[in-house]
Amino acid sequence: PLKDSEIQTALCMLVMHHVSNVSKAFSEIARSLKPNGHLILLDICKHGQLDLQLNLGHKHLGFSKSELVHHATDFQLDLFLTLPKEKEALGPPLFIARFIKR
Repeated sequence: PLKDSEIQTALCMLVMHHVSNVSKAFSEIARSLKPNGHLILLDICKHGQLDLQLNLGHKHLGFSKSELVHHATDFQLDLFLTLPKEKEALGPPLFIARFIKR
């Protein structure tokens, strides 16, 4: 495990939708970040594709901006962008978000 306040920036890519306790994951990331540290989060937008949960083990059907803010109590959401989806893409759209540790 990382030490308290050990890192300045954390990058979390396509992980949170696999995590059972999202609030706990945010808290653990906050613990490891220095004051005013950044979390860059890339994940799946809220969707209704139940097959992803059944076939790929997703714990969550993506996240909305408000759900992220609810879970990230140690952070200030600084940026939230929904990324353009390719026409050929079968999965839901992605977002990128930047959080600043309070």
